[in-house]
Amino acid sequence: MDLYPAIDLLGGRCVRLRQGRLDDVTVYDDDPVARASAFESAGSRWLHVVDLDRALDTGHDNVETVEALCDATGLAVQVGGGLRSADACEAMLDSGAARIVLGTAAIEDPDLVTRLSGRHPGRIAAAVDALDGEVAVRGWQEGGGIRAETLARRLEESGVAAILATEVSRDGMLTGPDVDGLVRLLVAVGVPVLASGGVREISDLIVLSGLERGGRRLAGAVVGKAIYEGHVDVGEAIVALRSGAE
Repeated sequence: MDLYPAIDLLGGRCVRLRQGRLDDVTVYDDDPVARASAFESAGSRWLHVVDLDRALDTGHDNVETVEALCDATGLAVQVGGGLRSADACEAMLDSGAARIVLGTAAIEDPDLVTRLSGRHPGRIAAAVDALDGEVAVRGWQEGGGIRAETLARRLEESGVAAILATEVSRDGMLTGPDVDGLVRLLVAVGVPVLASGGVREISDLIVLSGLERGGRRLAGAVVGKAIYEGHVDVGEAIVALRSGAE
């Protein structure tokens, strides 16, 4: 299982929102490139980036910052947040992102998911953000009226390369991952599943890496707040995950 250190971008800075709320933001770093380079030096292969400006409709985006991250590091950069149109998706892919994650668009515009997945094989993932099992959309501000597993199966049929699963109630809370919800997704789909939300310490990552259903395991785990607040050291976590896989 790969570790995906997270950088959430708001106004070009690294921040974290508590449960996706713009009125509860903590700024961690003014230099995303330096932060990403540190993750790479610690052994990370992936970087997960969320464009909060686009996700929360602030009137701005962070395409240039993502391009700088891709140019300055050798990390495979996965980007999500507010990618709701073909033009926005193509611009982010052109910035150098290895993979983009569609959220609201995956529910509201399934044809877009199908077109992009066919045009960019392996580079389109979809977010399944859920609150108590029901999908949440538009920066987690609205309910999607569909169960997480049902949406995941539809997305798999549309050709996505991976599913990024987040339990909204655990995001930024350091209360542990939603193991039961992740197991349900492993059972529901055959594409890689990435976990996000709730990780507090390396032992949580070890638990996630050991989940298995039908011979399938999680492909990765996105970790943000636990890293920034010193609960998870990226280098130590990567060593632990690789040791556990041997």
